[in-house]
Parts: sequence; structure tokens; C-alpha cells
Amino acid sequence: MFRLSRIATPAAAAVALSLVALASGLLSGGLRPPEMMATYRSAPEGFWYVLAVFFPAVTGVMAGLGLSGDLRDPIRAIPRGAIAATLVGFAVYLAVPLLLARAASPGALREDPLVWTRIAPL
Repeated sequence: MFRLSRIATPAAAAVALSLVALASGLLSGGLRPPEMMATYRSAPEGFWYVLAVFFPAVTGVMAGLGLSGDLRDPIRAIPRGAIAATLVGFAVYLAVPLLLARAASPGALREDPLVWTRIAPL
């Protein structure tokens, strides 16, 4: 029988709730028209900046693989779970910037690190 750690389910629920709050804030608030011109600059940090953002998602997948001793059929479940976790992480990392770009101006995104809290109604 598969057992989750005690913190995994509440943590996943908190992440899911925050994503739902962002999406509902986007849907309930006034949408601004999308900008067709690029308004971003490349980060001066380059590779290391991107690694620092994406690395925690990948290490979370690896931590989940460490719990594989509880699986009924680990030979089949581990590859499927690792691929599914990577794809879900990629989808979240792709969806959040798209939702934020749709809900806030580029200036607000640059200047306000807590802009998400002003968009989400919860």
C-alpha cells in the first residue's frame, strides 16, 4: 500500500490552492489586453538564475523517487511517476508566468514581488 509522507499532501494542496487562486483572480478581475511587443530583458545572471528557479522542481521529483520503497510495482511506477512529476512541474512553471503576464502589467511584475497576492482573491 502506498503511503504519503505527512507533509506531502498538505503541501500539494497548498500549491494547488494558490494556483486556483491565481487563475480565479485572473478570471474575476479586469483583464488587460495582451501586449504584442516583448517587454522583457534577459537576466544578467543567465544560466545560474534559471537554474536557481528550476532546480527545486527537479529535486522535488528526486525526493519523491526516494519514497519508492512503498510502491506495489516500483519497476513500472517509478518511471511513470518521474515523467509525470516532471511534466506537471513543467506545466506549472509554464502556466504561472503566462497567468501573471495576463493579469498584471510588466511594470507591476518587475516592481512588486507580491503581485500574486494582489491578483488572487483568497
